[in-house]
Amino acid sequence: MKKNSLLLFMLFYFFTTLNAVDMVSIKGGWFEMGDDKTEMSPKHDVYVSSFEISPVEVTYGLYRQFLLDKRDILDKSDVGELDDKSCADELGYYPPLFHYNKQWPMIRIPFYTALLFCNWLSEKEGLTPCYEVNGWSRNTSVRWNKEADGYRLPTEAEWEYAAGCGGTDLQMYDCSLENLKMIANFWYLRYRESGEGIYISELLPVASKEPNKWGIYDMLGNVWEWCWDFYGGYSHRPQRNPTGAERETLRVVRGGSWYADVYKCRVSARTGTWSEEYNDAGQGFRLVRSVAAR
Repeated sequence: MKKNSLLLFMLFYFFTTLNAVDMVSIKGGWFEMGDDKTEMSPKHDVYVSSFEISPVEVTYGLYRQFLLDKRDILDKSDVGELDDKSCADELGYYPPLFHYNKQWPMIRIPFYTALLFCNWLSEKEGLTPCYEVNGWSRNTSVRWNKEADGYRLPTEAEWEYAAGCGGTDLQMYDCSLENLKMIANFWYLRYRESGEGIYISELLPVASKEPNKWGIYDMLGNVWEWCWDFYGGYSHRPQRNPTGAERETLRVVRGGSWYADVYKCRVSARTGTWSEEYNDAGQGFRLVRSVAAR
């Protein structure tokens, strides 16, 4: 109990201050990506290089500092002096569900805003930003500088590799209801003693469930997570560090959310969504850094 309390305190501290963000080191390697079901097929061999990933999603506490610092470019200048309540209201947090809790994952973040956040945090820590973002909304163009050492979004392959611990964490692939309730926050039907069914569906603070064996929390459920990749079909051929389709209309999101069902809360499950203005209440993101770029 004391060990878990200390870990939660450390996660809260790192993700609500501007000190260096805590990261988990991931050793690169080969793994089987996807499965043999419809949108996740075909299963194929993929190699990912070593990288680092944040153990939890970006929280409201950390994102709030970005909003306060960059409200000019985010068109928030008319908000005035932001306290926790007004800041949360501006971002679409609806009481009493979220209670403006700094440990909740940040939600309703469009893809390009997530990139700007990555650049902002990189600059705060003296790192080279990974993204060149020009324009806004449907006219936005973006380039990823792969030589940069700053924070960025994971590729889809990096995300799946980290979620399933390179295919070695069997618990993360166990889709039984009882197992998922221990590791994921998702939408499910719970029966009372009377036999009456009630649906369980609510956002939870980060790290409320058990981590995978690499110490990464909430890879399944709680909030969908942006990946860098455009959504496209898989190749049968082995690949090294794939970055998605060349150019499509949708970006990949992974992991399911607090209102997603069991089918969507699987390591291999994938979907795509509009990148320009999509800001759903179950949509968040987490950070990665390239190791080779240092």
